[in-house]
Amino acid sequence: MIEPQQSPRRRIYIVGPTDGYFEQNQGRFGRAARDLYDAGFEPIIPDPQGQPTPAMYFEADGLATLDNWAEDRIAARRVRDAHALSIPVRPLAAWLGVLD
Repeated sequence: MIEPQQSPRRRIYIVGPTDGYFEQNQGRFGRAARDLYDAGFEPIIPDPQGQPTPAMYFEADGLATLDNWAEDRIAARRVRDAHALSIPVRPLAAWLGVLD
């Protein structure tokens, strides 16, 4: 018997405050990743130094923003880059279906 092929999970890059205090926000990123995974997505978490990762630019299907992302220069740059590449950017709650 041939099993139906599962469709791949959409890869969602999590964007939030990382500028100098990623360690303090790791819990927020971890909870967001768990919530996205539970909702059927494959979460991508930025590295602690805030360096852009190839996954963000070439493999992400969208960006999920955490609260206060706009106050962070690295997060703001990632959102600008995503817009330039026509990658959808939405608040985390919108990806989770809590907001429409």
